[in-house]
Amino acid sequence: MSLTKKYKTHVAINNLSDVRICEFPAPHTTGPPLQVDILQKTTGMYEQDKRSLQQELETREQRLQRELSERRRMEQRMQGMVTDTKLKWEKECVSGITASNRIV
Repeated sequence: MSLTKKYKTHVAINNLSDVRICEFPAPHTTGPPLQVDILQKTTGMYEQDKRSLQQELETREQRLQRELSERRRMEQRMQGMVTDTKLKWEKECVSGITASNRIV
């Protein structure tokens, strides 16, 4: 049996002057070894978990942005109510002072 049938040849270049030829056993023709199959399955599971976690993170970020936006709107409304109440009481005080000056 020739060497090319038993081994797969790969060329690795580290530098322009450093060229190495590495030979690895050829892959099995009957199918992937058990370790490769297990690694492919676990990689698929980890990738699915990663996608799920990424989606959950995006959902939480969206919810946080909505909550922050709602909080800003609520603060603006409260500030408006404080301003309105302050103006109302100032007007009441001014009208009360004016009324008391008329009586005297």
